[in-house]
Amino acid sequence: MQAYINNRPTRKIFLYSAHEMNVAYLLNALDVYFPHVPPYGAYVMVELYEKNRTYCVKIYYQDYSGLEPKSLKIPGCQCCCPFKQFVRLLSKNIPRENENCGDDSTILHQYASKRGLYS
Repeated sequence: MQAYINNRPTRKIFLYSAHEMNVAYLLNALDVYFPHVPPYGAYVMVELYEKNRTYCVKIYYQDYSGLEPKSLKIPGCQCCCPFKQFVRLLSKNIPRENENCGDDSTILHQYASKRGLYS
């Protein structure tokens, strides 16, 4: 998103495929996770909007409990979260290089421990 804002877009859309745990990890990193196992085919959309050179981010989640994806609100932000605020709010959840290697307190480790994936 930062590359797009800086007028250096490499693509207009990025699509990734993932297992349910990866979807749950992403929801957790975005601080919008709620206890559940994402169903087959569930997806998260992160959209960047621009109006008058002001950028904001919207998050949607489709778990097929309804026809339309649900709009998710990041705690501490409105529905369309200003980009700088989005980065600031989530910076605690973004690993930096190797600083979190072996750190048992990371979000991913906590989630995996709850699911019984680590001993």
